[in-house]
Formats: sequence, C-alpha cells, structure tokens
Amino acid sequence: MQVRLIVALLGAAACGGSDASSTPPVSTNKTVDIYTIGEAFSPTFETITVGDTVRWNFSSGSDGQGHNVRFTPRIQGAPNDLPVHSTGTALSIFTTRGDFHYVCDVHPGMLGEVSVQ
Repeated sequence: MQVRLIVALLGAAACGGSDASSTPPVSTNKTVDIYTIGEAFSPTFETITVGDTVRWNFSSGSDGQGHNVRFTPRIQGAPNDLPVHSTGTALSIFTTRGDFHYVCDVHPGMLGEVSVQ
C-alpha cells in the first residue's frame, strides 16, 4: 500500500500543475528595418518603444562606397555607432527613451532619427 501511495505522489509531482506564472511572458519588442538607398536612409524617421531593435540594411551608395551610422550628438543611452558597411545588416537595440539623431559620415547630408518612446 505504501509503495502505491509513493508512486502516486511521485506521478502527481512529475505532472506539475497548471500554474500560469510558469509560462514565460510574450515579448512585445519589435524589429524595424532602416535601409541605405543611394545616399539616403529609408525611412529617415522611425518611432519605436524602449527595447525595440533597428535592423540596418546596408548597400553601397551610387558612388560604390558603403555607409556608417554615427549617433550625434552622442547622448547617454544611444546604441554603439556602426562602422562602414557596403552590404549586410547590423542591429541596434534601443534601451533608453529619447530622440537619437544619426548620420553617415561617408555621405554628408545623409541623416535620420529614431524616436524612442
């Protein structure tokens, strides 16, 4: 009788409960894309929320040179600047609220802004 009771208790413990708190929360963070097209970022303005990611999609400019991303003025909470890329992607996660202006140093006048709310 004791063996059956122990087996029953072990079986119940292994099944676990239906405690909803053990379910991981669903992430609401999103990823938005910003492209380099010719000598412009597209879109040039993006609004996101804290924790969201910008995926930078690089292609060379019409002059065959790549692009970089430098946040200016440099404010606390800005992601790291990105070096020159001719192709490929890079990610920036925004963890602080604010308006983050950025430029491409290779192509003067190429700029944009990410507003984090």
